[in-house]
Amino acid sequence: MNYTGTETVSSIPSNVTDWILVELRSTETTITERRAAFLKNDGTLVDLDGVSNIKFSSITEGDYYVVIIHRNHLSVMTATPVTISFNPTLYDMRNNVSNVYGTNAVKNLGEGNYG
Repeated sequence: MNYTGTETVSSIPSNVTDWILVELRSTETTITERRAAFLKNDGTLVDLDGVSNIKFSSITEGDYYVVIIHRNHLSVMTATPVTISFNPTLYDMRNNVSNVYGTNAVKNLGEGNYG
């Protein structure tokens, strides 16, 4: 993943399955900020306390592409920039193939879910 971040935790919560890397991009290719976070067993992403929304320290509110990087999977990026604000909203990439950038790396898993 070529990431040399400084994030650490004293313990990993029981409902966390893995680490992921989240990037915010101002354009499709320009990384504004990246940081490690947790992937929970229900598919949600959280900050390193295991419950909070992921916090980015050096960005301003605005529209960014969001990229999720996992060590064992293809990366996934939002199809369009999404608004990142201090009042976050859910952006679900699972339930609509048009929420994801490109279509070649997405598979219909059935029951309205994509992976």
